[in-house]
Amino acid sequence: MAEKGWIDYVAPQLYWEFGHRVAPFETLLNWWSKHTYGRNCYIGLGIYRANSNAAWRDNTQLPRQIEAIRNTPNIQGMAFYSSSILMKNPKGWSDSLRLNYFKEPAALPVMNWLK
Repeated sequence: MAEKGWIDYVAPQLYWEFGHRVAPFETLLNWWSKHTYGRNCYIGLGIYRANSNAAWRDNTQLPRQIEAIRNTPNIQGMAFYSSSILMKNPKGWSDSLRLNYFKEPAALPVMNWLK
């Protein structure tokens, strides 16, 4: 669908952690970077996973994912699931998002229209 221009953007849900034995975050992020077909790509992050296993008890898991997304070509941003979890401020991540990563309003995305 993306390669035919039928959709405006893709939003894959990469709710796994770095080094996951079956679906490592870094592998999936790189795959999506190479398969956007000119469409904007917003990576879904599973903030709801906070404290669910050893990887998600690591305070650096979410910040590393944000940095990886920001440093990967062809990825325009991210979305967090779920907003209700953000209200609970797991691991202080909501504060960190507000005070550090998103202290400035997000710019409106430019859509890459294909003919």
